[in-house]
Amino acid sequence: MKHCLLIWMLAVMAAVALSAGDYADDVKALGDKNQRSGAVERLAKAADEAFDDLLEGMKQNPDEEGITADVKAERSARRLECVRLLGALEDTRASADMVLLLQSQAVESPSYPWLGAACASALGRLWSGKPANADRNEVARALKTYAADAKLDSRLRWGSLHGLAALKDGGDIAGEFLAKPKDGAREAEQVLRSAAIEVVVATKHTASADALLSLWDTQRLGPKGEDGKRTGAIAADYSKPLGLQALFALAELGDKRAVDGLVDVCTLGQFNGFVSLRAEAVRQMKQKALESTAISALVATFKDVDKPSERGTAAQTLGEFGAAGVTAFLDIADDEAPKPKEGEPEDKYKADYYATQVDTHLSNLRSDDAMEAFVEAYGKLPAESVSLRGKIIDHLLGNRNVLKGKSVDLFRTAADDTTLEAPKRANAINAWAESKGKESFDDLARWVKDTDDVIRAQASQNLGRSYIPLAKSLPLLKDVLADRDEKYSAARQNALQGLQRSDEKELLPLFVDSLDPTKEPVANVRNAALKAIDIYRRNSRVSDEDVYPAVKARTSDPDQDVRATAISTASVMAERMGNKTDSTSIIEKGLGDDSKEVRLQAYGRVNPDIDGAKVIRAALLEDELSMKGAAVQALANLSEFGEDSDQQKRLADMALSVIEDRSRENAAKTLLGKLPATVFGYISDKARARLEEVTNGDRKEYQKAAVLVRVLIAVQDNTYFKTIEELADVPNVELRRACVEYIKTFGTKNNVAFLRKLLDRTDAAAMAVRADIEGAVDVLSNR
Repeated sequence: MKHCLLIWMLAVMAAVALSAGDYADDVKALGDKNQRSGAVERLAKAADEAFDDLLEGMKQNPDEEGITADVKAERSARRLECVRLLGALEDTRASADMVLLLQSQAVESPSYPWLGAACASALGRLWSGKPANADRNEVARALKTYAADAKLDSRLRWGSLHGLAALKDGGDIAGEFLAKPKDGAREAEQVLRSAAIEVVVATKHTASADALLSLWDTQRLGPKGEDGKRTGAIAADYSKPLGLQALFALAELGDKRAVDGLVDVCTLGQFNGFVSLRAEAVRQMKQKALESTAISALVATFKDVDKPSERGTAAQTLGEFGAAGVTAFLDIADDEAPKPKEGEPEDKYKADYYATQVDTHLSNLRSDDAMEAFVEAYGKLPAESVSLRGKIIDHLLGNRNVLKGKSVDLFRTAADDTTLEAPKRANAINAWAESKGKESFDDLARWVKDTDDVIRAQASQNLGRSYIPLAKSLPLLKDVLADRDEKYSAARQNALQGLQRSDEKELLPLFVDSLDPTKEPVANVRNAALKAIDIYRRNSRVSDEDVYPAVKARTSDPDQDVRATAISTASVMAERMGNKTDSTSIIEKGLGDDSKEVRLQAYGRVNPDIDGAKVIRAALLEDELSMKGAAVQALANLSEFGEDSDQQKRLADMALSVIEDRSRENAAKTLLGKLPATVFGYISDKARARLEEVTNGDRKEYQKAAVLVRVLIAVQDNTYFKTIEELADVPNVELRRACVEYIKTFGTKNNVAFLRKLLDRTDAAAMAVRADIEGAVDVLSNR
């Protein structure tokens, strides 16, 4: 064969004309390691224009007599790079010289083994795109011979295999490399096997499939023992390159046995961080031959109760399979719960076990591709798949900000999908309107006339939003208000909220009529009208006098929520009009209301002009802690509390009952401090008793103790210094700060020494309270 190859080589050489071109300097630079990378880049870009100069560079002989070692090294490096660059050009005029170089290295101890490897690989690339002929066949036969010759250097054999992969030839030769090497897993053998796998893939050599599977299984599951069973592998070995290459090669052959391994790559924690490996595994599984098997395997992994850590990545991967993967994932929700294993309780897995798992892991399907898959799945599902369609639209609505372009159109489709529940359709209307803005008007104009109350209400709400010009939506919103059917009350509330943006004074009767129980029977609408008319009044510059009578009338509304809103709105409006008498009357009326919602509003409006006796009377009737807190907040605004000492003590008890609520603390302290001094002793005794309780029990509550110390300050109890100094030693920031405040308020210069000791403390509260202590020292030093 060598004789035939030589004759062919000489014939080709005779036909090749050699001459230097414009890239001689760049070729020369290939020999200089400092200039090499730039030269390679320029020559690669020049492509065919540099062919002649590259050919000349490849012919330079580093073994020429009389040259220095440096020149020899430069020529050797230059020749190697020229071979590699020529291989990329796929110009067969370089074949003859490459064959000569390859033959010179095809010996047991070659002088330039990497040159032989480069020539073999380049020859394969030179002829890879050419039709079969005698010359191409001769190159292939030579490469097969060299690849199979175990006496040759492994690098040359490696290059020969790469050349065969480029030629898509030699699958039978490559298959022999995949068997277990006789001398063990030497590095050279692993490299050759890797190259052989490339040949198997390139030639679609299905006869090597079993060997590929064995390579992967040995890496993932361990070698076979004497009993034929796998002995187990080290987890760290899972991601080694040779086994993974074999796995991916098996997948390229369309062998379904690769699927389990590909699923492992996508879901096992050992592959976390290997982004490119995972992407390749997904790509392989999505090919037509493996897709259905892969989806089934991913579903099985997700459902496997012994693989909880792999569920998230299994769900994520299913989302990358488009509509088929998403549908398969959602279908899991309807599967029966897993059966408990022997010895496990019968009720270990609830009936909705898989439904819960699907809901929990939906968050893993939020990528752009996953969202597009949900959109695609929704469009492909038949109308009778109501449950699945509902789940898909819920997920898309929850992640609508991820959707792009035409995918948003799905929300309009879902809004018209009568198989969906009305609330889901309403959410779709909102998503569509918010994403399209004023472009959604025509659709909203349709939906606002829908006979379904939920759909009409949602459309009314969106028509009232700022992205829809009010001039366009106004007639539609007025029509909504005109339909007084109780069924459409929510739509009327939303219409009022939209109309409140208007500056047209002519709309006032619409708001006033919506406050009138004879015209608007639904309390929620009247309540919405109270809030809307106040905003409308400001926008349209309608005077308070034109609005006030209708608002005030609602303070006697039969519905407690309407009365509560009216108390607040009407009292503020009356004050704004300068009518304090009316404002006071409205608030006092609210204090006596049977509804706690109304009283809450009234308490919130209490001011010094209110009859204190009425506030006290209402407050002392409260029995719920939350209402007592609101009452204390109101009482703190008063300045007189009558002369009945029993009544004053009851007010003190009320304040003390809510003082440990941080939101009511300040009001309670204010009230206690405003009560007559005659009850200070009573308050002090109560506060001291509670202070002992929270600081001496098994469960210390120092946070509560701080506010009680401040109560003693409020009622001017200045005889508790010993206990205060003991409490100041506790490493609690708020308590120590309160104690320092007490000492600062009632102390003298004699207390400075104690404060200085506190400054020397290094406990958890020391730094936080340091400034407070220093301030107290300054005050007492000058007292």
